[in-house]
Amino acid sequence: MTRRRRRHSSPAFVREPKRPRIANSTKPYQYSPLPAATSLRILRLDPGQVEDVVSCRLEVVDRAQAPPYEAISYVWGSPTDTRLVLCSGRKIRVPTSLRDILHSLRSPEHTLTLWADAICINQQDDAEKGHQVKLMGTIFASATRVLVWLGKEALGAPTEYGLDVDGETSWGMDREEIPLCDMVVDTQLRLTRLLSYMELKLFEFGYSSLLEDEDFVDSWTSLSKLYRRDWFHRLWVVQEVGLAQSAIAIFGRAAVEFSFLLDFSRRLERHVLLRSHFQFPNYLATAFEIFPSSRSDMECQTADLQFLDILEITQEQGATDGRDRIYALLSHPSAVLSDGQLIIEPDYTKTTQEVYHEIAIKIIEETKSLRILATISPGEDHLDDDFLPSWVPNWEASELKSNGFRSELSTTYRTTAVNHVPPAEWRFSPGKKNSIQVRGYIIDVVDEHTTTMDIYDKYAPFEPKRNDPGAWPLGHAFAFRSRLDIALERRIADLCCALTVNYEREPDTEELADFAEFRCILIQPSPALEEAGGSHPIAPEGIAELLTLSEKATLGRFIELEVKANCQNRKLFSTTMGCLGLGPHLVQNGDLCCVIHGCHIPLVLRRAERGFRVLGPAYIHGFIIGDSKPVDGSETFVDQDFVLY
Repeated sequence: MTRRRRRHSSPAFVREPKRPRIANSTKPYQYSPLPAATSLRILRLDPGQVEDVVSCRLEVVDRAQAPPYEAISYVWGSPTDTRLVLCSGRKIRVPTSLRDILHSLRSPEHTLTLWADAICINQQDDAEKGHQVKLMGTIFASATRVLVWLGKEALGAPTEYGLDVDGETSWGMDREEIPLCDMVVDTQLRLTRLLSYMELKLFEFGYSSLLEDEDFVDSWTSLSKLYRRDWFHRLWVVQEVGLAQSAIAIFGRAAVEFSFLLDFSRRLERHVLLRSHFQFPNYLATAFEIFPSSRSDMECQTADLQFLDILEITQEQGATDGRDRIYALLSHPSAVLSDGQLIIEPDYTKTTQEVYHEIAIKIIEETKSLRILATISPGEDHLDDDFLPSWVPNWEASELKSNGFRSELSTTYRTTAVNHVPPAEWRFSPGKKNSIQVRGYIIDVVDEHTTTMDIYDKYAPFEPKRNDPGAWPLGHAFAFRSRLDIALERRIADLCCALTVNYEREPDTEELADFAEFRCILIQPSPALEEAGGSHPIAPEGIAELLTLSEKATLGRFIELEVKANCQNRKLFSTTMGCLGLGPHLVQNGDLCCVIHGCHIPLVLRRAERGFRVLGPAYIHGFIIGDSKPVDGSETFVDQDFVLY
């Protein structure tokens, strides 16, 4: 393929003029309490030129009589990154991102009616914040349009696609000259043309050749950076677009329908190897599909979701305040109980730990299930007595947390026999309910374990660091002492299944070939080593056989889509009876693999002074709750009580 080298012209950039400073003598803006429970503030953005200070007014209205307005969905940024704007002639400090949005949206001639949480809610009043949080869903659902602000930076794709112009001047001025619908159609056509160009090139020249094509690499790099912008990975924005009547995403001087942006991401996700190479976010659209209207718009056949499902699906979205991991989702239909009350009332006077404890109790009581135990992903403080009880999930982000198990690329891991639903049995301790008594049985005892696997999102496949076998302790797993009597072919197949959480069937030839190629990438066997009949701890079948099988590999799903998601911050382990498992990073020899009635996934528990600590869920290859028998030949498992604390 002849690589086309395009001439780099100077980037289209308009220097932002210096804005006049707001005088130090300007008095600060003072909020007045909202007069009624149904009251809210509307932002009137004054017209102005590019060089003018951002000026606005706040108008208190009753929700039922609110004028038509557009709501802004954006990322606040660092709490210390703020700027001053004028509100009714007085200064008020807002996130820099909001100042930039207002500056860009402002019309030179007309007053705009908007709603933005950082300024329309008194952020210094916890009581008002709690009350207004309950109205957030209604506020965004009632807006004529939600404006999704992805930043001033343009896409930066090749110049001929017209997507490389930054929004350093006023986007609102463009909007005065070009109807918004025309701007959206134009941008969507340009993006569609860009993707069609990339797919045509991929079909014509193949993956490897295109990594040398400058335009192709620039295009994929630009799209990956677009979808890795902070907005896509924040939590509050999920309900803001999920409830919107209409949502428009703005980046640079371009605008597209938000639903188009998600559909576009799904089309990009089909190209697995490219997606891996350019570090395109995995399953990006999933969190934005949880609201019923969104699922309808995107033709997603998702079943009705419970509030626990919503917490799981969105756990990778970011939130500055840990309490918002719960509060930001209270506009979802699943947060409303049968009596019309919210599953939990937003209250910013409570600590994050109090909120997590309360929601765990509520979910157990409302669902009459212990499925919440399967969502535990232990962080660094998990076993700290001064933190949460070990049976209460910590929903805050942590470098040590793990995603839920994934199988078959998209379905949630589940290992329960059909129609096997033993009733959950539980009893909370009196008072603060810090412990819970449950019933279940012990499957087996952990005999050996590997080191913790730490490989997620640190590097793209095929880069040098990815080839470090130390990140993948497969050699240790092949040599677990309780499994050495099992045929080597069986051990290889079992480990392949464990890494992909393939619990229902044998690995097919393609999966085994992908597993062989994956191991080849790690150890990089040389021809000399092959000729010498060499071996390696993660190639116990021998280098020659490994290379032969790897020639059939497609790498269509093994490396990136499933293995990284399943293995991050987890350990491989064996049990005394020779089972192979994948469990939490806290696993140690002597820990117990258990089934708790009412929870659909086996758990790892640890005996402790006052009962048992929950370490997290585990995949045990070949074990099906309600179907599997004890490995020691016993007829049935023996139920017992467990006090979890």
